[in-house]
Amino acid sequence: MTWLSSWCLMLALLFVQTSGQETVVDIAIDNDNFATLEDALTTAGLVGNLQGEGPFTVFAPTNDAFQAAFSGLGTSLNDLMSAGNLTGILQFHVVPSRVFSANITSGLQLKTLEGRNLTFGVAGGVVTVTGGRGTSATVTSANISASNGVIHVINAVLLPPPPETTDEGNTNEGEENIGGEGDNQGGTEQEMPQQTVVEIIVSETSLGRLVASLNATGLNEALESGTGNFTVFAPNDEALEGIESVEVAVLQKHVVPGRVDLTNGATFATLLNGTNLTVSVSGDETQVSVGEASATIVKTMNASNGVVHVINAVLNDSGVKAHCSILVAIFAAMWLMMA
Repeated sequence: MTWLSSWCLMLALLFVQTSGQETVVDIAIDNDNFATLEDALTTAGLVGNLQGEGPFTVFAPTNDAFQAAFSGLGTSLNDLMSAGNLTGILQFHVVPSRVFSANITSGLQLKTLEGRNLTFGVAGGVVTVTGGRGTSATVTSANISASNGVIHVINAVLLPPPPETTDEGNTNEGEENIGGEGDNQGGTEQEMPQQTVVEIIVSETSLGRLVASLNATGLNEALESGTGNFTVFAPNDEALEGIESVEVAVLQKHVVPGRVDLTNGATFATLLNGTNLTVSVSGDETQVSVGEASATIVKTMNASNGVVHVINAVLNDSGVKAHCSILVAIFAAMWLMMA
């Protein structure tokens, strides 16, 4: 047994010493989850650049992240390349320095190879990255070390901000058409939501009780002043009937850092440390759950800094367990009285 343990330790040390010898591109090529990223880098001619000395920090979208972006934009990899946008988008995911998650703090801004900044948020140990055009992503796997940098896996594609307008009113470098045919920048800018998640919650008539709890706990200020995006699962007045005020820890279970896609089986860390929210999709119905507590999404509203999903129940697992404990105690007492 001692010999086997020594052999395993030696293999582990050997792995640690050699795992950082691949470049950031080599790691992407060796991982099937980055197949679309590999195709994009090859198409854009950036493979050689990212195999250089660096260092680079790559925020690497998964295959699913790219597919969601293509679907949302109504475009494809080849269309982006033809429009001259692909190289800039990929460069917007690369920071020309080695940045580990321990070095990332809320409000931090890092300049990318594309020339514009990424903005970071940290809440409950979860790192979010915000780009332009209302895009943001959550870091799902951090600190994958390479010989020339580090990779952080993200769950969405980040788009650069719209190009600056010249004195003549024209945009620079023809980058205005990132989406599909007919999707010009002017139209995109006009359609972007102007209200924050808090402003939407305040203006939604079915969320009056939630507004009172957000104000009482001060969470409204955190959602309003935070640099990152938020996905808020907002219990409606019917769900909060009879509840005067909701504790901040319970409210935090209803907020996921970043703007996330609700796919069946997806799990996201909430603002309450150690608490995850799980998504279940069946036909046209989407449910979310925290532990044993679940709710159905009845309405969705996009915001300038995230998205608000109105739900028909409170996601308070501890409350569910407490009610169950009370019922068990009642039944136990009844059984003793009858015995």
